[in-house]
Amino acid sequence: MDNKKFIHKEEYQDGKYNIVSLSNGKKDLRRILCKSEDICIIPFDTNQNGKIRNLYLAKYLDYLNNDHGYTCMSTEYAGNKESDFDEISEYLNSELGIKPDVNNLYYLGSIKHQLPFSKSYKCYGLDLTDFSKDPNGFSVEISDSEKENKLYTVEKIKFNRVVKGDISDSLCLSAAMLLISYLN
Repeated sequence: MDNKKFIHKEEYQDGKYNIVSLSNGKKDLRRILCKSEDICIIPFDTNQNGKIRNLYLAKYLDYLNNDHGYTCMSTEYAGNKESDFDEISEYLNSELGIKPDVNNLYYLGSIKHQLPFSKSYKCYGLDLTDFSKDPNGFSVEISDSEKENKLYTVEKIKFNRVVKGDISDSLCLSAAMLLISYLN
């Protein structure tokens, strides 16, 4: 495919997002580009053998489909802290009510989506096994008023549901595959 035959036209730009139309006279395409890099966190716990047992995903209401969906926790990378760990630690404290140790947080790699939008993430795994007070799994320990101010809830999902494709979120699946490769 010859890129020179496509005419690029920027339709929208706000400093973070661009919407670009591409046309070669026969085909018209529209792409969304996100200039910022975000942080993606896939919280998990393990069983006695060190195998991944559960993932803790953000359950949100998809307003376009009027249905619930699940995804990884994510935040915009601000880069205003001394280190990535400090930034992630502050985020996790506000979202989950925990202060992770460097031994609980793993850099898994980068995830970059291309179609229909372009977006990149620094992906981290968060081992919640040591934070679980209940043998059945982790629960968020923030006040009810803080929980009500969130646009999502954090819910425990069996790991095999993600791998089997029951969760239809490409970010979650990509992060789960990075997590498997890191822990194996």
